[in-house]
Amino acid sequence: MMKRIRCVDYLKTISIIGIVLFHAGLTENGYLGVEVFYVISGFLFINSIRKELEEKSFSPVKFVLSRISRFWPLIAIGGMLSLITGYFYMLPDDYENLAESIIASNVFLNNVLQAITTKNYWDAVNTYKPLMQTWYAGVLLQSIIFLAIVLWVASKVSEKDITRNILILLSVISFVLYMLPVFSSSDKFYYFPFRLFEITAGSLIAYIPPVQIKEKMMKFVWGGVRPFYYLFCFQMQIFSDR
Repeated sequence: MMKRIRCVDYLKTISIIGIVLFHAGLTENGYLGVEVFYVISGFLFINSIRKELEEKSFSPVKFVLSRISRFWPLIAIGGMLSLITGYFYMLPDDYENLAESIIASNVFLNNVLQAITTKNYWDAVNTYKPLMQTWYAGVLLQSIIFLAIVLWVASKVSEKDITRNILILLSVISFVLYMLPVFSSSDKFYYFPFRLFEITAGSLIAYIPPVQIKEKMMKFVWGGVRPFYYLFCFQMQIFSDR
């Protein structure tokens, strides 16, 4: 079993706070918490299956079902409560939209439904879809299913561990798709191939030894702080000369 990483929990907390503040209109960039969550999910995803892949014992069906068992109960309960509440307080058309959203959410396809119907995340119709935010779960689970199948096939085809190479290739392909102007912003927002590079980027981080990660983080932090440190020292020197 993978040891729990505390700093990942802290990062999740910061991301959640950012998302909440964004929807409350208190910050402009809080939505980036969603992207951070995808990266974290990719990191945890590959850490969960690396050992099984090395031992040739990885089962994509078992792995995907374990992920569904975590998501689905809360979605099912939320959908049931929304249907009960909506029955008494919603107009027929809004209630129909709610029912469609709940069905799509329970099969982890709400992102596809959103892309086909409203297309716009900020559409007023989404106000009457309490489970609208499950588009995130749809993108995540579809990505996990895709990656689990691809990595499982790769482990059967090649005797060598080519997982990292596959993740790099998928990252490049997904990022290129995201950058192509031929696709709409709605497609890039809701369909998993355009967001896959965020998840695979998190998976690739898992291949960096923990010591190196710490060193790189320190260099990154120091690189950002160093100019201000030098400026402070310069100001102190001027002050002392006086």
